[in-house]
Amino acid sequence: MATTSACDRCAKTVKKNEEYIECMGFCKNVVHKKCENLAMPTVKDIQERSNVHWMCDECSKLMKICRFKSVVSSLGCVISTVIESQMNGLSELKAELSKNNKQVADVLNENNNQVAQLANIVNAATPGRVPNRERPSKRRREDSAVPNSNPISNTGTRSVASNAVLTVKPAPNLFWVYLSRFHPTVKEDVVEELVRDGLQTSEPIKVISLVKKGADLSSMNFISFKVGVPVELKDAALDPGTWPEGIVFREFEGQSKNTVWLPPTTTVSSDQALIDTPASTPFGTPIPVITPAPLDSPMPETTA
Repeated sequence: MATTSACDRCAKTVKKNEEYIECMGFCKNVVHKKCENLAMPTVKDIQERSNVHWMCDECSKLMKICRFKSVVSSLGCVISTVIESQMNGLSELKAELSKNNKQVADVLNENNNQVAQLANIVNAATPGRVPNRERPSKRRREDSAVPNSNPISNTGTRSVASNAVLTVKPAPNLFWVYLSRFHPTVKEDVVEELVRDGLQTSEPIKVISLVKKGADLSSMNFISFKVGVPVELKDAALDPGTWPEGIVFREFEGQSKNTVWLPPTTTVSSDQALIDTPASTPFGTPIPVITPAPLDSPMPETTA
């Protein structure tokens, strides 16, 4: 009992050192023994026996009313029924949750098995990594000097992509692109992934470094590469939006086979030493077109 409780009869505060008694009925009020005029033997019996209870006058009157007793008894039954129903519902809910958790676990296991099977199929269908160790028979001279104001006609505009490494087998019938302005530390596999990312393709790509073997990379400002892509990606390969900003590119051109050189003393139809020859032999070898001099033209003078 709190020290601030008041006596139900005199309304004065009941202190700990005062003798009092508590109603065991409905109100739970505290009353001074002297205010209730209780005899000491009666108070002693109430305190010593757990089955002896004291009620105030109001609570005693309520307990004597049969209707009130029925209401209290019915309320107790209702409370018990509600509690039992709640416990049964809680048990059913726990069982349903356990069942759902098992179903979810089964679905997750099935999905994991399907993912594992799909991964095995993909791994079996994916070719192994083949190192690209081929080198061209003739190498282009490394770009070790700073280029002039406009060395190549096109420059890239796309942002830099990922530097992941992927090496695949070379493919036939490729369109060759010349890429330059790379840092000397850039490797072929990085360029290959850059090309794949720019062209958005998984087709075979071949990258050939144009740096002479054994060259000192520290003395170079940049390096270049010869890149072979599928012919159907030619337009995309020549699109400035395909390449990162700072990369220069153009179609790769090898040594020209459309001209031949003739000595100056040979009589030809033109004073030029290099003659374009659209004709060719069945084997692809260009044939120079030579026009004989007129019969009435003077013979060339000879010098002793």
